[in-house]
Amino acid sequence: MFFENLGKGLILFLGEGNFSFSASAVNRSTEDELPNIYVSCYEKEEGFSFSKNNIEKVHVEIEIEEVQTKKLKKESILKNEKKSIIKNENMSYLKSRGCQVLQGVDAELLHEDARLANLSFSRIIFMFPHVGGKMKIDKNRQLVLNVLKSAQKMLDRNGQVVITLCRGQGGTPFETIERVPADTWKIVETGHEAQFVLSQVYHFPHELFQQYYQVGYRGLQKGFNVEDSVVHVMELSEPIEVLPLENLNSIKTKILDAKEDSSFPVSLYPPRFIHHLSFWITDELSDKLLSQIISATVGEYVLSWRTVDRYTSGTGRQSQTIEVEYSDLRRSLGHSRAVRLHSQVLGQSLARCAGVECRL
Repeated sequence: MFFENLGKGLILFLGEGNFSFSASAVNRSTEDELPNIYVSCYEKEEGFSFSKNNIEKVHVEIEIEEVQTKKLKKESILKNEKKSIIKNENMSYLKSRGCQVLQGVDAELLHEDARLANLSFSRIIFMFPHVGGKMKIDKNRQLVLNVLKSAQKMLDRNGQVVITLCRGQGGTPFETIERVPADTWKIVETGHEAQFVLSQVYHFPHELFQQYYQVGYRGLQKGFNVEDSVVHVMELSEPIEVLPLENLNSIKTKILDAKEDSSFPVSLYPPRFIHHLSFWITDELSDKLLSQIISATVGEYVLSWRTVDRYTSGTGRQSQTIEVEYSDLRRSLGHSRAVRLHSQVLGQSLARCAGVECRL
């Protein structure tokens, strides 16, 4: 599992608000020194000290406010003070174990952080990433996408990004509860868009991390339920560039050059995309030639294809519409890449090799 063998390779923890998870993980290690571990949080070094004098100063400033407002502010101060104490204690412990502790690290811009320059990590771990607030699924998807795109530049050759989400958020078949896709973070689709595949998935063993004090429910200093939360291990799997055919003579070469590559990681639950392509046809296009062009260009990504419509215009021009289902069982295939394969690679190949005119 991802928390084992912490002494191997460079490891980066992201979004460690109070550093309690990384401290728990390090506490499980038998290594005396762990200089290979970098732990980070988004918040910058605190410029405000929650001392007795500061608390009294805030109390004076809110004397003119209503009693209920005073109570809420006092509770907020005490919660922040508790967070600060826990955070500082965990930071001190991590430093004592030789870990590198960094504050003010933006997980979406890792590649721009000078402190991480020239480093390549074997694992990047992000526990329960969240933008804060309620019902911001689209923003959370974007957060994960940006983190993965940045992490792509920070991983070594066989590196992994480990993302843990609450029950149901990931939206994979592994979940113990099923949500409609629109209510999930679509972790697989998001990963593929950033050229990552999901290679492992399992439940987070929260019982092994008793010191982990997770907070952030709806952006507040409030705990949340981690029961049946899911660990997603993402591995980089860059796709191979595919270009349109130049002419009919290149069809045979394309087919012969297709090879299996066993070096890619296993891709769990590869996404599927269905697209339609309509075009004006000529006498040159037969079903056999159409099949050959599809096979020679995007064939290794096509699960199935079929003709779904034929149409003759008032002027006698004939049109054909095909439906193609795309998926890649070995490499990453996100939505934007599937669209490119369909419209630019297949569409242009049909135009060049069969003289069709694609319809917009």
